[in-house]
Amino acid sequence: MITASVIVILIYAEQLIWAIIGINRLQKEENSEEIQKNIPIGIIVPFRNEIERILPLLKSLDQLKNDENVQLVFVDDFSEDNTAHLIREKLSATEFNYQIIQREAGQGSPKKIAIEQAVKLITHPWIITLDADVELPPYWLPSIRKALAKDPDLLLGPISLKTGQGLLGSIQFIETAGISQLGRGKAGMKRPFVANGAHLAYKKEWFNSVGGYKGNRQIASGDDMFLLKKAVDSKANVHYLNNPQAVVQVQAESGLWEFIQQRIRWLGKSKAVNLRTSNWLGVVVTTANLWTITLVVCTLASWIPIWHFVYFLAAKTLLDYWLISHKSLLKPKWGLMQILLANLLYPFLMTGILLLGVAGGYRWKGRAYKK
Repeated sequence: MITASVIVILIYAEQLIWAIIGINRLQKEENSEEIQKNIPIGIIVPFRNEIERILPLLKSLDQLKNDENVQLVFVDDFSEDNTAHLIREKLSATEFNYQIIQREAGQGSPKKIAIEQAVKLITHPWIITLDADVELPPYWLPSIRKALAKDPDLLLGPISLKTGQGLLGSIQFIETAGISQLGRGKAGMKRPFVANGAHLAYKKEWFNSVGGYKGNRQIASGDDMFLLKKAVDSKANVHYLNNPQAVVQVQAESGLWEFIQQRIRWLGKSKAVNLRTSNWLGVVVTTANLWTITLVVCTLASWIPIWHFVYFLAAKTLLDYWLISHKSLLKPKWGLMQILLANLLYPFLMTGILLLGVAGGYRWKGRAYKK
């Protein structure tokens, strides 16, 4: 048992060390308040029933007004609330080049259909997709234009989770911070494994050249990861936006059931995408978390001494703290105690998510999706 624990923690540590090396290799983008208007961009925001979550985005879009080189397209995915009315109310009084369109009906992923529909309307060479619940930082526009000036095919934008309420909010924040750091590191090693549609940019020409979502339109989720898979397979120029001024904030899930449903959706798209780097890292992280449960059970059954579990938990907590803190783009909102608590509880949440994911489908945005 001791040998197995050492092997698990060493393999886990190896992946984190490579991530740290990758973060060190990333060139830090210089902060800038200067707005470069010579790079035209089109921004796509698909939405469905977001009236309670979209206001921060609408307020933070103020930095885009009066910019003739920004085209903003909102795609209404058959919302049953007044999100579209709220968008018009907040943006119509100012000088925004925006439009709201209704998603076309059709078979396949609603979000992918919405994005492909909007891409056809964008007249600019660069496409940026944002989720409706994000909030843009003050100097996001010049930051992302500086990155686009380097001419990537696909630009991976950094995200952070707004600190949620209570224990679930803290667990989500630490989980997102860890994934973000691993994503930065793997991108720095030229082996990107994660993309997030909440903050993603790409050349319209490249998007069309790989057929958009051709080949995976029927799969409910994964608009971001399938594009990353196509970028990796086509050896496209993938760039990570390594700038603290470009970190967009995403709202945490407010309830446990919503959190579980979101993670089941993520699990499903990871399986469908089948990106080798992502799969291996998922196996390593999942094994480390499941081994924590194994040691808890063995300790409670008196099959192993408690120090065995304590040493493993301490090693994993210190490794996680090192990863999350290393040259972070975020202002620290965590400590060893928060990470320790997350390492105690998260494995049990992960186990439940894995079991529910195997058992069946999930619900998202008021819709049921089968396995």
